[in-house]
Amino acid sequence: YIFIRVGSTLAGLLLGWLVARNILPGIGLAIIAYMVPGLMLRMAIQRRQQAFERQLVDVLVLMSGAVRAGYSLLQSLDVCARDMPPPAADEFRRVRREIGLGLPLNQALTNLTARMRNDDLYLAVTAINIHSQVGGNLVTMLEAVTETIRDRVRLFSEVRMLTSQQRFNS
Repeated sequence: YIFIRVGSTLAGLLLGWLVARNILPGIGLAIIAYMVPGLMLRMAIQRRQQAFERQLVDVLVLMSGAVRAGYSLLQSLDVCARDMPPPAADEFRRVRREIGLGLPLNQALTNLTARMRNDDLYLAVTAINIHSQVGGNLVTMLEAVTETIRDRVRLFSEVRMLTSQQRFNS
């Protein structure tokens, strides 16, 4: 990433200087070339986070189904990593890799929450962490979290629909 950023900056400086025969357009093009990779990276991260957000309810349904079928929580993470499309599969593979390297489950899930920056995922991870400390029925807890997230998505969609006319006029 750093090489791409530095290389595009130097290429922009050189291209601007050669085309205009002046250093000022080269500096301007170099500044733009320096900023473009960062903007593209932020946009790619945002698209990945949004795609994960759209898959989150399906992930929780798959996890609760796997636990109901007799799998452990770690095995249900494997099921998600195997059966879900990217980016959810990639992220849960990463969680399993972190656990395999010796990180505790709650820390690996906290790292997932930090990467995805999603409030609904934070709610699910918090519920799983509390469950691991207190105990109880994991399936019931996952289903309750799934319903909460579905209700939240539905409520935000309704608010977006009701305010769309005002946002359109602005």
